[in-house]
Amino acid sequence: MTEFCPNCGKKVVSESMYCLSCGKSLQINPLEENIQAEKEIFKFGPKGTMLCLSRPSTFSKARVNMSIILTNKRIYAVNKFLRTKIYLELPIDSILSMEPISYSRFKGIFFHYKVGSENKEIGIMGDKNNYGNVAHLVDLLTKMGKSP
Repeated sequence: MTEFCPNCGKKVVSESMYCLSCGKSLQINPLEENIQAEKEIFKFGPKGTMLCLSRPSTFSKARVNMSIILTNKRIYAVNKFLRTKIYLELPIDSILSMEPISYSRFKGIFFHYKVGSENKEIGIMGDKNNYGNVAHLVDLLTKMGKSP
């Protein structure tokens, strides 16, 4: 069976990791595979977005410039470049509540969620250019049955 590069359409050897014509990786990105299996609803970032791993009294435990992706099953936060490093994969069903939060020039939402028997929290924040995106994310989650 002949295989083709999904980027340039040239024939490739089935064992190849990269296309010899255009250099594009032929490896399946697990994040893209998950998002294709689910239904992508909304995405924003990476510029001006932040994933807060703790309350933002300091941003020492924050990941900046994250792409935020909402599907019908999960919220993903991924690195800004290759969309391959997943920093957050939050099942929507695990969200217990949402809490609006402001800090300095950022506004966002903190999610209280459950993993097994443990309660956790994590925040998604945006700068002034992303206030509307964070608000829209909350609106979409509210329509999916989660209340702020």
